[in-house]
Amino acid sequence: MSARAPVDLSTQRLTPRTEEKFLHFIESVPDAMILSDTKGVIVLVNTNTERMFGYSRDELMGKEVEILVPERFRTCHREDRATYYAHPTTRRMGVGRILSACRKDGVEISVEISLAPVEISGKPFVWSAIRDIADRERDIAQIREALEKEHVALQGLICICAWCKKVRDGAVWRPLDAYAAAHLHIKFSHGICKDCLRTLDLAGQKLELVSPSPPKAKRSAEGGPSMATEVQTRRYMVVEHIKDAEAVYQRLWDRGRLLPNDLVLVSAWFDENVERGYRLMETHDRRLLDEWMANWSDLIEFEMHPVITSEEAGEKVAARMRSSTSAVQTGRTSVRRGP
Repeated sequence: MSARAPVDLSTQRLTPRTEEKFLHFIESVPDAMILSDTKGVIVLVNTNTERMFGYSRDELMGKEVEILVPERFRTCHREDRATYYAHPTTRRMGVGRILSACRKDGVEISVEISLAPVEISGKPFVWSAIRDIADRERDIAQIREALEKEHVALQGLICICAWCKKVRDGAVWRPLDAYAAAHLHIKFSHGICKDCLRTLDLAGQKLELVSPSPPKAKRSAEGGPSMATEVQTRRYMVVEHIKDAEAVYQRLWDRGRLLPNDLVLVSAWFDENVERGYRLMETHDRRLLDEWMANWSDLIEFEMHPVITSEEAGEKVAARMRSSTSAVQTGRTSVRRGP
């Protein structure tokens, strides 16, 4: 941990009276208050910071704020801090998540953190207001336990993802069985229903269809070739260029991204900036894919490319090579028979 000399506010062109009022205000705030510079070095703390984390003021001054972050999160926190200092705004950290801080004795505590940029004598700093929410978490746990003991049934609307079928539990999305186990006195065993068994059986039949054995022609009841043909399933690589990420996330939150029947998402990837998506889709009806993309075309620009497997590509390349070899041999034969 790099140590630097702490900033003395008396050198920041504050009058003694202004400095006295400033420090009195910081001490009166019920939260732990930490002032840090653009390099993340602590330059000022209040008494509540000492009380919450177990450090003395002298132990914190001149240290990086990561001294209060659990060790496993410090590298990531330094990166996030640098990003924040590049574009500082007044906001809460980790919205929708429970943040962890680390006391001097190594004990981790649940906290809420609010950030606010401030300029003192022309120099940029950041205020961090830290609140211990352990009491709140205990209160919530006690209320939940009391409700369970009284067998109170909580009824109402439960938000379920239209895509993956996870259930929203506060700020966290959980699998349905995990959600039910967390809120009800039940445990799950696992089996396979008849519909899924039928699906697995069909999947096994499909594997047989793509085996190396040559396909057999279907014949009608009279013995001749049948006019019935199988519906061909094709795969498409859909590239998504996201125009407005916030609007996309809001629409996903509001109504999900339900796929129509007979349009299957095989797999999906995103670039590291989550600005472009790559989805491998499968369908026997191209119109289903076109309609699905049209519903999102106001927020996402699409590219669509029919694709084949590596095995199918190998067969096509081999066929082209055989055709090329045959053409060369035919040409040689013509030359030999010439006058």
